[in-house]
Amino acid sequence: MAAHPRIGYPTRSVLKNLAVSILLTGCLPAVSGACSTGTGAGSASSEVDLVERFTRVVPSERKADADGQFVRHEQVVRNGLAKDAMVLVAPVIIRASLAGFSGRALLEGLSTPVYNVGDGMQMEILLLGRGRERVLYSRYYDAGRRIEDRAWIPIRVPLDLEAWPPDSQLEIRVSGGPQGDLVADWLAVGALHIVQGDAVR
Repeated sequence: MAAHPRIGYPTRSVLKNLAVSILLTGCLPAVSGACSTGTGAGSASSEVDLVERFTRVVPSERKADADGQFVRHEQVVRNGLAKDAMVLVAPVIIRASLAGFSGRALLEGLSTPVYNVGDGMQMEILLLGRGRERVLYSRYYDAGRRIEDRAWIPIRVPLDLEAWPPDSQLEIRVSGGPQGDLVADWLAVGALHIVQGDAVR
């Protein structure tokens, strides 16, 4: 008779660590891409990952064979810290649907140049909806000259979607530096997500 596989029960230390994790974060880790947290009745927040929503926009005047301009998942290491990130090679535009979001929210994530050479690059994050657009975030990166641009840089942008239609989109544009030099203009954007709930009140 074939032997039944042994079932490993969690040790006391594992259960203790799990309890601490739940107390600190308010949710069970590694369950889903969205995590709801709260401290009482009617108190909750949720985080929704945006990475899989993004698609590359190809302007009609540009050839559609530039596949290297947007990589959805790439391991990027900066200052010894490795992150799974989207990599955007300038010039590039990507968009994500904001269907399902409404009211006040926070856009959070990390960004960093992949290389420390070139004349830098510009990133803009915009909100688009039925002919309107609003710049939410703009930053110039120059890792070749600025040490602070060689690390993961936090992105934290308030969103107010109250007056925007349900089919609104989030757009990220990455363009070359002031001299138009596109060499090594690769930008990594990691852990990009939207937070809604009590955390944004």
